[in-house]
Amino acid sequence: MNKLDVKKTTNDFGFEYLGIFIDDIPLDIYLFEVTSIEMLKGLMPAWFVELNSISEQEYVSECLSVESTDGVVIPILLCPEDMDFLCTVIVVKVRYTEESVIWDKVGIVKKDNWDIECWANSGIRNFEKWTDEEWKQYGSYFDLFNLNDWRWGDWISENWHKEEKRRILNYTHDYLNNNENIGWFENVPVLVFNKEDYKNIIRKK
Repeated sequence: MNKLDVKKTTNDFGFEYLGIFIDDIPLDIYLFEVTSIEMLKGLMPAWFVELNSISEQEYVSECLSVESTDGVVIPILLCPEDMDFLCTVIVVKVRYTEESVIWDKVGIVKKDNWDIECWANSGIRNFEKWTDEEWKQYGSYFDLFNLNDWRWGDWISENWHKEEKRRILNYTHDYLNNNENIGWFENVPVLVFNKEDYKNIIRKK
């Protein structure tokens, strides 16, 4: 089995952070060594550091808590300049079995199919996803036939954290879990971890 660990390390600028290690090798270096893709070196972990977006950070934590037997795609490395989902995003498809946690594949998110308009309208404007309570609260307030009405923009500005979480769950999650949007690295082997050891490491987050 492979070994997952988290250790204090530093980047090229002397910034100390908790890095993800695979078999005692920093994850970005491990991926570079098996793929020879230079841009992987220096990417920051999405799991153990503070992201620029609280909503994205919460989403990553929620994904890590899901013990999916089918597999769920989770961001794992980000470019250090932005530390959000709009920059370079490396993802891993994680699957649980009774005794193991399996990284079936690792890849990079492709932005070719990213639709900025669909993303922008996937939050509160996506009233098809409203709960009954939200219909009672907002049904007579918003102009459902004019998504450019000022009331939508005001609500989004005043409730950006809630809005961003809606967009992540309604759009980003589905985008990441669509194989067409991920360039999977062919040379990265399937990685298998002991389930209990893996969960103990995740709890350090």
